[in-house]
Amino acid sequence: MGCAQSSPIHGAPPCMAAKTFSIGILLYEGLTQLDFTGPFEVFTRIPGAKVHLITPLASPKQPGQALPPITSESGLRVLPDETLVSCPQLDVLCVPGAKFTKAMEKNPEVLKFLRERAETTQYMTSVCTGALILGAAGLLEGIEATTHWADCDELRAYGAIVPCPRKRYIVSPSKAHPGQTIITGGGISAGIDFGLKVAEDSWARTRRSTSSSSWSTTPAPRSTRASLRRRRRQCSRWHARPGSQSPRRAARRSDGDSLPVDAAISNQSLLRQVKLDGKK
Repeated sequence: MGCAQSSPIHGAPPCMAAKTFSIGILLYEGLTQLDFTGPFEVFTRIPGAKVHLITPLASPKQPGQALPPITSESGLRVLPDETLVSCPQLDVLCVPGAKFTKAMEKNPEVLKFLRERAETTQYMTSVCTGALILGAAGLLEGIEATTHWADCDELRAYGAIVPCPRKRYIVSPSKAHPGQTIITGGGISAGIDFGLKVAEDSWARTRRSTSSSSWSTTPAPRSTRASLRRRRRQCSRWHARPGSQSPRRAARRSDGDSLPVDAAISNQSLLRQVKLDGKK
């Protein structure tokens, strides 16, 4: 997994696809894998987006150099493609969380990188305990923010205002940098939620549903359900003709005969026909 270009989204205007939207995700040893792969999946579906995976090395990357992999808390090894020095200009910077973030909270090079990027980045974001790293950099002082429920007191110690009850994610304007937006997510799945928020804000509300529909588990589109209902009505009218027999009545026959061929119309065959209709 390295620098990722966005996949084209069906229906995206050409002008949107032509614009480059630069996104960086800061990786470090022991991070929670879903904290970064959740937003990563959403970010790569934003038209024109380019996602950079950043390793906390304060040295320039040489041409063709392969950076050492980062190992997540669960053992997943990820190949970064940029260092703190070689990272290009960003529109979005995301800091995922981990079970232990103290090393990053006390890393002077990482904190310097976050403060410098906060001056030019439109969205500074975090997932779960990644907010503690933003807090250590002084970016959350005096604004509303959230993190994992067990770390709210520690986040307050950095000057953040943590509302009660907590929210899945919080969008706050930056006090230090006017025009900048800071988004902090609570738990693991909140990274997906605020990723969609970034997509919505950047590419208009209609693109959010287009982006998420390619991999969501929502029910079938309304047009498919309407087609299925229409097929059922047609079958009902056919069975209502003289001489026809409904499937239920035929199934209750006591003579042991099988269902008539005319009545053996199942939901499965209807769904097959709906799929065929959708391909036309």
